Amino acid sequence: STATVTVALQSGAGGTLGGTLTATANGGVATFSGVTLAGVLGTSYVLRFTSGTLTSVDSAGVTPTGHGVATQLAVTTQPGGGASGGALATPPVITIRDSAGNTVANSTVQVTVSVSPTSGILGGPTTVAAVNGVATFTGLTLAGTVNTNYTLTFSATGLTPVTASSVTVTPGTATQLALATSPVAGASGAALTTQPVVRIQDAQGNTVTSSTVAVAVAVVGTGGSLTGTTTVNATAGVATFSGVALAGTVNTSYTLRFTSGVLTSTDSGNLTVTPGVATQLALTTAPVPGASGVALTTQPVVTIRDAQGNTVTSSTATVTVALQSGAGGTLGGTLTATA
Repeated sequence: STATVTVALQSGAGGTLGGTLTATANGGVATFSGVTLAGVLGTSYVLRFTSGTLTSVDSAGVTPTGHGVATQLAVTTQPGGGASGGALATPPVITIRDSAGNTVANSTVQVTVSVSPTSGILGGPTTVAAVNGVATFTGLTLAGTVNTNYTLTFSATGLTPVTASSVTVTPGTATQLALATSPVAGASGAALTTQPVVRIQDAQGNTVTSSTVAVAVAVVGTGGSLTGTTTVNATAGVATFSGVALAGTVNTSYTLRFTSGVLTSTDSGNLTVTPGVATQLALTTAPVPGASGVALTTQPVVTIRDAQGNTVTSSTATVTVALQSGAGGTLGGTLTATA
């Protein structure tokens, strides 16, 4: 007989045969060479030999005795997210495996992790050498944006990489302040027409919702002054100001600075005020007398001003002049003027 005999796996999960799986009989004997079995350690596999209509024959159970060559990586402990910038709550564990999924216990390959999207920032040990075929990323940190799904991919030279389940981060440690609502000035001395709202953020710009720090506001430099509640405690990481008023000079730019302890401060854009409520009169042209009983050679000019000395251009107040001092004098002519 010169029949062709074929070998295949009859039973045993996770096994594959390789090499030359057919042999031609010579003198009634088919001798196989180069047949390989890749399978799971500890699993028994049965090989079946067939040739056309001839009755087949099965081998006794055969069991792989050792792992094969490393071909792939596998995630054996999925990462668990943590606070942004901090260590992952569950560090990922990566196993080096052969084609049948057996751990290659003698492997010491270097495994490297990367993150997608790249807006995520990894820290700590991003490359780890396997020990007994296992690479554990203890202390791996991930900084990113809350509510964003990040995926970690692990790779090693010559091996098929693997991607872990996605992870998310919670807000990290507070590091900075940021304006959520910028202030808008109004009349000098009056409440800002738009009151500022400040967020307490971590290094990645996440609002630290657990923060209740006190945030203070002040004018940068000199010339302007604030009144009202200039220090506010954050609620859920947000400090909302109300009733803050800015008094200053018209046509002057003012900047407000928001601070909170060691956190990085934030500044507003330039603010300008309009004239405030009229509070005072000012002589902008002093009177100069002439001959007794005739018109002053220089007639007085009076400006209506707010508390900061700004001319209240909207004022139409009536101003009256009278003698304040000096015996025996009288004023004549028109003694009132409308602004």
